[in-house]
Amino acid sequence: MNKFSIAAALTAFLFSTSAFADKLSLAQLSEYLNKMTTAQSSFHQINADGSRDTGDIYIQRPGRIRFDYDPPNSALVLAVSNTLSIFDPQGDGMPQNYPLDKTPLGLVLAKRVDLENARMVVGHHYDGTATILSVQDPDHPERGRMDFYFTGPEIDLHQWALFNESGEQTIFVLDDLQLGGKLRSSLFNVSLEIMQRTQRD
Repeated sequence: MNKFSIAAALTAFLFSTSAFADKLSLAQLSEYLNKMTTAQSSFHQINADGSRDTGDIYIQRPGRIRFDYDPPNSALVLAVSNTLSIFDPQGDGMPQNYPLDKTPLGLVLAKRVDLENARMVVGHHYDGTATILSVQDPDHPERGRMDFYFTGPEIDLHQWALFNESGEQTIFVLDDLQLGGKLRSSLFNVSLEIMQRTQRD
């Protein structure tokens, strides 16, 4: 799929899911995130080269998120204990680790979200269909930027885009984010994942 087709598809998606509400304030977005305890959804991911992946996402605030990719992709992204762990399907079963609070995801997974006073909020605008929140570490812009898309008036987080240092973007679309419900603790057990992956290898 070429870049034009991807853009057209995303525009159609945004128009079909938007309630054409006004711009949501940072205070409203903070309240929405602070009220989120658990959430889950299937997702599809559009990569910079036009390829696609699918999977499931699990969120347990504060501080926990899991991206499970569907086969044949065996990648896993897992955040727990202020560490973002990325398991490479081509690796040795050991993850690459990064401080969660230094990433855009860390901002929305924080125990108390206060977007009005967060240094990492570098943009906040309305494109006519969604309120877009841009998050980036100002001390390390080379680590990329994430744009979160919220629709209203009943606030819903339905997608985000990750931009790398070169400006290439990877888009995550949440198919139907369901709030609430109980998530099993094993979903966020890094040691268990390491053991299972090293045993498979």
